[in-house]
Amino acid sequence: MKLLQNSSRTVLLALAAVVLAPSTRMTATSFRAPASEECIISAIAYLQIPGAPPMENGDIDFGCDTGNGYFSPLHLTKGQVKSLKELAGNGDIHFGLSKINIHGASFHDDGSITMSPSQIISIVEEGDEPNPFDRRNKRDLQTGTGNKHFLLFRVTDVNGLVISDSPAVMSDKLYGTYGDRNNLKSQMAACSVGKYTVVPGGKEGFDTSGIESAPGVIDIRLDISLDNLRSTVINAALAKAQEVLRNHFKMPVDTPLTTFVDHTLFSLKDCFQECGWAACASVGSFYQFYVSGFYSFSGIQLHEHGHNMQVIDSKDWTPLFIHNICVLTPSSPLYSLLILEALMAKLTRITHA
Repeated sequence: MKLLQNSSRTVLLALAAVVLAPSTRMTATSFRAPASEECIISAIAYLQIPGAPPMENGDIDFGCDTGNGYFSPLHLTKGQVKSLKELAGNGDIHFGLSKINIHGASFHDDGSITMSPSQIISIVEEGDEPNPFDRRNKRDLQTGTGNKHFLLFRVTDVNGLVISDSPAVMSDKLYGTYGDRNNLKSQMAACSVGKYTVVPGGKEGFDTSGIESAPGVIDIRLDISLDNLRSTVINAALAKAQEVLRNHFKMPVDTPLTTFVDHTLFSLKDCFQECGWAACASVGSFYQFYVSGFYSFSGIQLHEHGHNMQVIDSKDWTPLFIHNICVLTPSSPLYSLLILEALMAKLTRITHA
């Protein structure tokens, strides 16, 4: 996906669905998926920066959800990728929920998994035992209306690298805390005709104000450098956010992030490996990552949140995923212009029940 342009009057939003010392490097062993013949199939969609070298593996990473929200990259053949896209495009696979057979896969120390080239992509029937990280059980995140709780984690790495914007500025850019009128909160309200409310902070019963640096913003410090594979950085940030919230509320070690919050956003100072992207989001899931100041553009915020809501850019994904353009201006709410039908169907489903 190409980076969207944002001006003061009009935001065009396409929804669619330094090498450091070895001590600061990290393998993803701690996030390694246990050897198994089943995989909860996940996808991370990347928003590419115009003019940057093309991303080596394209703008979608496929992987396995380890069951606790962490992402293990899945290496596939071109034929397997094509088959996976066809299954998703036909609605047979839902990322973050459906399981596929990975019999004969190789599990690597960097946390990645290589699927056997001879293995055909096949869906595993769901069992009777609920997955504690299943959207149907605890995190029906990409659908519905009402209050949705968000937290932005301002990431500092082991070397002190952190975005220069203050927590207060970031809170304003995301929630309009101090008067910013063009932000994720205001535009989601417009997009849903007031039915979807972005709430900064934890869910009911999980008041995070005591550890917030600004409303809806929490500072976290990683034990690793940002100079790592992007999946390693993503998993480390997710683990640290989970640790901070779990310790604050004195919850068990395996408590998922979505117990405390509906959606999490992470800001990174910069990218050092596998770069060329401005932001990314897990499809049909709960987390988003932003490089540098790209978090501050409402068009990008909504684009990434669209991925959390199971929307993907339509290229190579038809017929399920329909590419459309949403136009947001201060004087013309989104709902009076072009509305992405798939998104609106999800957002207004409850009101028409």
